[in-house]
Amino acid sequence: MTILPEGQTFAVPITIIFTWPDADSDGRVDGTRFSEANLVVTKNNVAITGRCRNEPGCDMAANTFTFQVSSLSEFTLAVVHHAASVDVDPETLKLTSLGNFVTAYLEVPAPFSAYMVDPTSIRVVRVNGVNLANPIPIASVHDVSDHNRNGVPDLTVKFDRASLVRVLSPGTATITVDFELSGGPMFRGSDTVRVLQ
Repeated sequence: MTILPEGQTFAVPITIIFTWPDADSDGRVDGTRFSEANLVVTKNNVAITGRCRNEPGCDMAANTFTFQVSSLSEFTLAVVHHAASVDVDPETLKLTSLGNFVTAYLEVPAPFSAYMVDPTSIRVVRVNGVNLANPIPIASVHDVSDHNRNGVPDLTVKFDRASLVRVLSPGTATITVDFELSGGPMFRGSDTVRVLQ
């Protein structure tokens, strides 16, 4: 939300209150997989608050985030994603092949661990930078191993191949996966694959 006139400054800070819907009180922003606890306020795409769970101005029961600013600009209620490593296999997908699954290996940096990933949160959310209207959940979770042999455990998951190829077209495709840790932060990682007719 851009609050005009952009750039207007104030000698005394003003208070802004953001709200979000959570009709079923499940702790997630309605229509998303975002945990309320992970919400932050950004100004021009830079976080100006900590996570909701750590901010005295955030009330998850009332679904409000109250903060003060001394100038007007573009403010957003957002979720900050930490960088994750995502490796999609196979690296070349043929749209007409008959396979059932596409495998992805998810790796998070220390001090986090692949053992901490909440499988129900894993989704393909973007292709080539475009958000999917219907993010694709995983079909199954396999195991934690060290697929790339770099000494850091990764979680092996499978996506339904038919669901994924429906959102791909021939050329190259950057596939972005979001997930979160159990009770913890959100992560995002991408991998680029070749797509053949």
